[in-house]
Amino acid sequence: MTLPRRTPSLTLIVALLLLTLLATAAPVAAAPAECEFVLGFKGLQEAITASEGPAKVGDCLEQERHNPTAGETWQRTAGGLLVWRKADNWTAFTDGHRTWTNGPFGLQQRLNTQRFPWEITSEDTMTTDFERAAEALVTFMVQGDFVKAAQDFDSTMREAMPAEQLQAIWTGLPAQVGRFEQLVGSRVAQQQGFNIVNVTVQFEQAALDVRVVFSADRKVAGLSFAPTPAATGTPAYVDLASFVEEEVVVGTGAWALPGTLSIPTGNGPFPAIVLVHGSGPNDRDETIGPNKPFKDLAWGLASRGIAVLRYDKQSLVHGKTIAADLSTFTVQEETIADALTGITLLRERAGIDREAVFVVGHSLGGTLAPRIGAQDPALPGLIILAGATTPIEDLLLVQQRYIFNLDGTISDEEATQLAQIEALVQTIKAPDLAAKVPATTPLLGAAPAYWLDLRDYSPAEAAKTLPQPMLVLQGERDYQVTMADFATWREALASRPDVTFKSYPALNHLFMAGEGPSTPAEYAVANHVAAQVISDIADWLQR
Repeated sequence: MTLPRRTPSLTLIVALLLLTLLATAAPVAAAPAECEFVLGFKGLQEAITASEGPAKVGDCLEQERHNPTAGETWQRTAGGLLVWRKADNWTAFTDGHRTWTNGPFGLQQRLNTQRFPWEITSEDTMTTDFERAAEALVTFMVQGDFVKAAQDFDSTMREAMPAEQLQAIWTGLPAQVGRFEQLVGSRVAQQQGFNIVNVTVQFEQAALDVRVVFSADRKVAGLSFAPTPAATGTPAYVDLASFVEEEVVVGTGAWALPGTLSIPTGNGPFPAIVLVHGSGPNDRDETIGPNKPFKDLAWGLASRGIAVLRYDKQSLVHGKTIAADLSTFTVQEETIADALTGITLLRERAGIDREAVFVVGHSLGGTLAPRIGAQDPALPGLIILAGATTPIEDLLLVQQRYIFNLDGTISDEEATQLAQIEALVQTIKAPDLAAKVPATTPLLGAAPAYWLDLRDYSPAEAAKTLPQPMLVLQGERDYQVTMADFATWREALASRPDVTFKSYPALNHLFMAGEGPSTPAEYAVANHVAAQVISDIADWLQR
């Protein structure tokens, strides 16, 4: 049932706002002075500036940051918000009313209420768009532009809370909770026809959730402020008393990465694992939406007596340095070198059994696990979680086709989009790629050196020659790395008695349970890595 536009609940929200939040105006803290655009954000900013002028995006207000709840990377600007979207791997900018995307066909512009055919379009997979709109609203308030903040209010909200009233409410907050510090993240839910986004905002003395209610026609139908609720509980397989965590640094000098070591209590020595990320600028928890699969793995395995190292990825921490030399950037720099450094860190750490340091690779990390094993033959074993055997460029096309077909049909426009993506795939596969494509030109998100490095790499075939035992795990509902990839691992390694295979009917790419076909929207639902996966990994390591 869809609620009528005027409802007691929304009226109460406005009334509570006026009763509790009006106070003497106080200045809002200015944004950080030192920041810059890098990588995809820099390219999009330059493209929009060329077509719209420098004022459209404006100056940056902060360094780009990973949003743990949306699984995206964001950067606030004077004109709006830059976003890298993990769901479709494209870069976008919104001024709160219109969106510019740097997608498979270059720079395109649309209203926030519209979608390009290649974008995720089912109602269940557009939650991050509401999150971006809600964050844009808050960003405009931070900037003091309350007319823009209120531009998408519906008629009820415009009457109850005009821009002047919104300004009085926002500027009154510092008197109660201190100065504004930063936007932390967002989470979204659907209720009775409304999309409700809670944008967590950190003030000096407290964190508040700005609750933005969107109606079916994407107008803002409600706005309120409330203390941010406490974090959700830990999964049942975690025993917080059985391990401790310490901050560590993986590597040294310009390429050092911050990390966390979860280590069991007691004297040890303990077996240990290094967690190796999937693709994209992942943090140490491999956060996507409200989910943190690497944190689940670390805490669950540490509760079983296994030390776990996880760290922020190069592309998250050192994007500026990477951007300066994309012509030589490969998976060695992106992933493998840091995994090897993490292995060394564990071997040299007191309390760790240096002969029992393993690698657990997820997604791209699983694909590259054989390369890591080949470069460190002393590793006693490899664990591959949803490791792709399909070439990555082909996998991107398969994933996009799956997403387009979620509604059961592929439109003519979507078919055209797929054909053009396929043309890019063929360019990547062309024998003359290095000669015809400039070394810094990105194709499907990576420069030629990246694709050339992977061209002759067959993960399953490479695994055949390794000395290490292996555990290969796969979620049967995974649409990003499918059971076809799992079958390739099984076929290639069928003659190896020291390789164990297991798949899980209910699990998705994050090894979290669900029902029916998996979709990108599933990642926005809070969940945890399945207990059976924790148990299977721990049993294999301690066999």
